Amino acid sequence: MSQELRLEYLNAIRELRRNSGRSKKSLILDEFSSVCGCSRKYGITILAGISSTIKRWFITSLGFGGKRAC
Repeated sequence: MSQELRLEYLNAIRELRRNSGRSKKSLILDEFSSVCGCSRKYGITILAGISSTIKRWFITSLGFGGKRAC
C-alpha cells in the first residue's frame, strides 16, 4: 500500500470510528489492526490522533516519566 493510500484509509477509518457506537468501534479496531499489522493498543493511539509529542508531554507532565520533581 502506498503512503497516500494508507493516509486515505486511516482518515476514512477515523471518521467511521468517530461516528460509531461502542460495539462497532471494537470491530473497526479489529479490522484496522489486522489490515495494518499493529496491536490494538497502538491502533487506538493512531485512530485517536494522539501524536507522540503530545503523548510524551502528557506522560512527563503527570510525573510518569523517568525524572520526578519529588
